Amino acid sequence: MPLYFFHIQDHKALVEDLEGTDLPDEGSAHSEAVGTARTILADSLRAGREPTGHAVLIVDKEGRPIDVVRFADVLPDKVKDDLMRE
Repeated sequence: MPLYFFHIQDHKALVEDLEGTDLPDEGSAHSEAVGTARTILADSLRAGREPTGHAVLIVDKEGRPIDVVRFADVLPDKVKDDLMRE
């Protein structure tokens, strides 16, 4: 099974995933990144932190970029619409 790494990017730093996760394919890696982004986004909002600009960067074991999941992209459509109106 391929090994994927899920690095967390914010405005100031990159927090690297040093262990990685074995997953069957890139689609599974994307789903894992969406779940990670949602969890971190919820935790940030509960703590009163602004997570805009954050993303989960998916890379393979050779360090090649596979995908990027921006936190803003995992917000429900209604929330995105409300934010755009402000």
